[in-house]
Amino acid sequence: MTSQALTALLGSTLAAGCVANDAPPPDVGTSSGLALSLDIVGDTDVAGMRFELRPVSCDDGAPIPDAALLVIEKDLEDILLPGGIPEFEGTFDPNSDHVFADAFLVVEAGCYDVTTTPLNADGEPSVDCNPAVARAVQVVEDNTTEVLLINQCDAADPGAIDIGGALNHAPELVNVEFAESKFGERCAVQSICATVIDVDNDPVEFVWTPLTELPFAGPRVVSETQNEDGSVTQCVEIIPQAAGRFEVRVEAYDLFTLAGEPIRVEDFLAGTGNPADSHAELTFPFYAADQGPVPEDEICDGIDNDCDFEIDEGRVCLGDVVGFYDMSLGEGNPTQEPGIVAAGGQPVNITALSADELAAIGVLLVQNPSNGGFGGEYLSQVPAIQEAVSNGLVLIIHDRFVTEAESVLPGGAAFNILRDFADDSNIDILDDSTLVTDGPGGVLDDTSLDGGTSSSHGFAVAGTLPGDSVNIMSRTNQSEIVSMCYGYGQGAVYYSTIPLDFYLAGAGPNPPRDNFAQVYAPNVVAYGIAGACIQ
Repeated sequence: MTSQALTALLGSTLAAGCVANDAPPPDVGTSSGLALSLDIVGDTDVAGMRFELRPVSCDDGAPIPDAALLVIEKDLEDILLPGGIPEFEGTFDPNSDHVFADAFLVVEAGCYDVTTTPLNADGEPSVDCNPAVARAVQVVEDNTTEVLLINQCDAADPGAIDIGGALNHAPELVNVEFAESKFGERCAVQSICATVIDVDNDPVEFVWTPLTELPFAGPRVVSETQNEDGSVTQCVEIIPQAAGRFEVRVEAYDLFTLAGEPIRVEDFLAGTGNPADSHAELTFPFYAADQGPVPEDEICDGIDNDCDFEIDEGRVCLGDVVGFYDMSLGEGNPTQEPGIVAAGGQPVNITALSADELAAIGVLLVQNPSNGGFGGEYLSQVPAIQEAVSNGLVLIIHDRFVTEAESVLPGGAAFNILRDFADDSNIDILDDSTLVTDGPGGVLDDTSLDGGTSSSHGFAVAGTLPGDSVNIMSRTNQSEIVSMCYGYGQGAVYYSTIPLDFYLAGAGPNPPRDNFAQVYAPNVVAYGIAGACIQ
């Protein structure tokens, strides 16, 4: 006998009568609607058992054609096995308890496939316990063959949870210090430093907020120092533009990392449903006396009553100071200067793209005359340029290479910018409200820059640009952006696939050469001097 389940045969010599082939044995057949009891041991869905006998050949175990399948459903027994019965203790441990059902059938001698199927209270096969089969069980004349099948029930495997409770300490404000005194003159730089320590050594974000209706410029971050004792000192500059009392609040937030990006611990906790404060703060005053320079009533970077050439809302008020730089030369190209002067700017040749050079200009005008890549010096200074833009610099780039331009644009990692010459001679105006198309050099329309060789070297896919991007020019397809501007931090980036250096050098057909060099070039510089798309 073979079996796919654990099967025990309990031999017996009990006599049994014979049954004719055409007479159904007693207690045999298909039945349902039984008063099924429940599995009281294992908390399964089992309430009864279905027994099936299929006649098979004793020679090869094949089903006998036209032989009837015998089926009976039985309640679970009231006792548990082995129940102190020695004959069952060979299979079960004497101290164990097993729920079972039993069917006693008088059948013809021969061989049978025997199947037991646990049933639920609705008489359907159990989802918790499996059927069991014994193949070709032989029933001998004048004897009872006892077969015990084991119907294995699944048990829910446990999970595991490892709970850690980590302490986080809010940052502590150690000191606030004025470089000279909290008393100064109007339009004089007030330098203030705050020192914060986080005992967990978490990174710290500083926030400086002037709380006054008096005019002021700043705050502008000028330094951040990691001290030997683990504390961090950040220094800012604020310029009072009137006499009076100026109140400032400094806050320091500790940071976690979520999905690779810094997040304030307070925001992290709120997101987990455990809101709590985790920052240090202090509000303090400083005073400006009615002495020193008197601010002029000019508008600088959109703010009235500024102190000339000083910080304005966190950036240096040097909007008309235009640095110019050529990626291939590693310094400015003289062909860039006429457009700057025509726009009313002060040209400054940039030779190293150093932080000091960038801090002394309001606009950086960059051209890439290479079709094969970006300048090595420029690539090495991308972080410094990005920082300068964040602090208020307007960056203007005209690019021939275009491929992988996302890597040199502050905040541009998600952009899709493609080098492409399928429609390179057409430039249409999308936004005619800026100085780019109507400025000191003149007015541009949909035909002014057409017919170049090439007018553009590719495009940015409109749908990948920031929602507040000012898309100024496109190819014939308006989703293929040739020139656009977007804000970054306190500054702005103007990027164009126009090979402007080509036309500034006097090359290419005319038109559109003069329109590029004498109209577009000064217009785009004037746009940068005016703050471009800074909100």
